[in-house]
Amino acid sequence: MLNQASPRRSVRDAAGLAAPCGIRAVLAAPDVATRNEVAQMVAFVPVATEVTGAGRARMTEIPAAELAVAVHHGAFGDLDKTYSALGTYVAEREVGVDGPIRELYLVSPFDTTDESEYVTEVCWPIFRTEPAR
Repeated sequence: MLNQASPRRSVRDAAGLAAPCGIRAVLAAPDVATRNEVAQMVAFVPVATEVTGAGRARMTEIPAAELAVAVHHGAFGDLDKTYSALGTYVAEREVGVDGPIRELYLVSPFDTTDESEYVTEVCWPIFRTEPAR
């Protein structure tokens, strides 16, 4: 179920920006209307050094987390299938914890106009099932 990400470098990697967990980031937190409620979404851009925010954007640190990760290859319209598979995986093992699910766009519309080339990591918060090494 867990696939390796495409070897193509993302904008984040090419720019030498910070790793996705425990990163410093500039973010905005707009309200997003879903089918049944308004949810808060945090969009962030990893940065290597401190920058000045503007408007609703500000510097923050995205905390590190234990995550179950599934890699989705292809259009965002099919992302629900990856969410479903990962959610089932986490639920069957009873390892899920409260916390935001993260999406990392490794290859996105900023990198290509071909949706079949998109690569997205879906990251579900879990508790550690093995001791740290």
